[in-house]
Amino acid sequence: MGLPVNNELPVKLKVDRSEMGGPDTLRYNVNHFVVDELYDKAIEELSSYQERIFDLPGYKEKITPFINHSIDLINAIRGKKGFSKNISLTRSKQQEIQETLRNHFDELQYALKKIEHIRQQLQIEDMRSTVWIVKAVIYSVIAVIFVVFVKEFFNGIGENIYVVVTDIFDQIINSIFEMIGW
Repeated sequence: MGLPVNNELPVKLKVDRSEMGGPDTLRYNVNHFVVDELYDKAIEELSSYQERIFDLPGYKEKITPFINHSIDLINAIRGKKGFSKNISLTRSKQQEIQETLRNHFDELQYALKKIEHIRQQLQIEDMRSTVWIVKAVIYSVIAVIFVVFVKEFFNGIGENIYVVVTDIFDQIINSIFEMIGW
């Protein structure tokens, strides 16, 4: 074991701007609050996001485990940071805590990205189902128009064509019989 060291390692969480997400998104807000050590606001943001009414069926059920895990990670980050500030720890223990904090934060990033990914996937599925419905309606309209056209063709012009074709056929048969002599 090492000797206690009073000078603490900086336990500051940093996140790349590309990892923050778009402005005013769940990932951006939660990352911002966690980095600024506003853990209660981060948890409140996650909880209010979970309570929103979404127009995507099944979305809330799919994200609930990730929201709960994210809240647990935020609480773990808060506990580790508080622990590292209150007790004089050896440098190796401080480094271990810092590594654990980094792992928790990376896992939080993954969970938040997964929530966004689930929403995108459900939106894509929703668009696909909408396209299927539109295609089905278009095909149905085309089929109805085709049936109406065929019906009108055989009821109107079709009868006249039948009379003409029958008359031509009768004339050909009569001509053949006259040549034969019948």
